[in-house]
Amino acid sequence: MKKTLLALTVMGASGVAFAASNVTLYGVIDTSVVFTHDGGAKDAKNVVDMQSGFRNGSRWGIKGVEELGNGYAVGFILEDGFNSDDGS
Repeated sequence: MKKTLLALTVMGASGVAFAASNVTLYGVIDTSVVFTHDGGAKDAKNVVDMQSGFRNGSRWGIKGVEELGNGYAVGFILEDGFNSDDGS
């Protein structure tokens, strides 16, 4: 009984290691500093502001492929966007 349990534990741990070898983490952070000068008024103000997603938007993701055998494979992509200035 103990040998069977030990063998199942070793086989289960090795399956997790194989699955983790084909996973890629990726991402893009798009943050800009915007300077605005209102020069038309007597009390002109200079404003410096940070904007998230100025051009394309920030995003991160996980993608991977799991080989099933016999020439079959399953691929996955999990991606989400976020604001880099406040994390929402």
